[in-house]
Amino acid sequence: MKLIYHPLFILLLLSIQFACAQQSDSEQELYPYTKEIQKFKKADSLAMPAQDAILFVGSSSIRKWKTLDRDMSPLKTINRGFGGSQLEHAIHFFSQIVTPYKPYAIVLYEGDNDIAGGKSPDSVFNDFLTFSQMVNDSLPGVPLFFISIKPSISREKVLPQMQLANALIRDYCSTQDGLYYMDVASGMMDDSGAIRKDIFVKDDLHMNAAGYKIWTGIIKPYLAKTLLLEAKN
Repeated sequence: MKLIYHPLFILLLLSIQFACAQQSDSEQELYPYTKEIQKFKKADSLAMPAQDAILFVGSSSIRKWKTLDRDMSPLKTINRGFGGSQLEHAIHFFSQIVTPYKPYAIVLYEGDNDIAGGKSPDSVFNDFLTFSQMVNDSLPGVPLFFISIKPSISREKVLPQMQLANALIRDYCSTQDGLYYMDVASGMMDDSGAIRKDIFVKDDLHMNAAGYKIWTGIIKPYLAKTLLLEAKN
């Protein structure tokens, strides 16, 4: 029997499809990293990373850290850096890029794009508070390490705002158990206090191997020492 649909029913279906498409576009506009998050989920479905690893989350400075596993060895790591993300994106996707991995510790790098995008140091700090509270609520006892917002030649004009955001987060972490601030910014300056020019790729924003070597030399021993002390306590 051939089915005949009423025109109003067809119109209703088209309206629903249009509304869903608009909602999808709106979601993509607000949180443009949905496709990257879906790639993580697909990779996880094929081979879920080992639990109790150190989860690195953040923007492109994490995503582009291709030698992370080797640099942090023998510490086990998971890299979930995505695009030019900001703290609000890490917060929005928290349940998809943090909690599923049941990490032993979390390393966060955000704030760089926030400040460059016009957000204030206070806004970055408040978003950090939100993220840290989410860690405490969802993964109690898991330490959170914040990598200081790095200086870069291309964003030198907003360096004072970045330094203020760093100071707010550093001072807060110093008063809290399980929150740690790792200063990579100082190591990226020369003896005169200027930003080193030899540690970036051509865009003067993202780091080359020399830049990541600085990060590794600061982050790896700090993590190893702190996590050892955490384990003893």
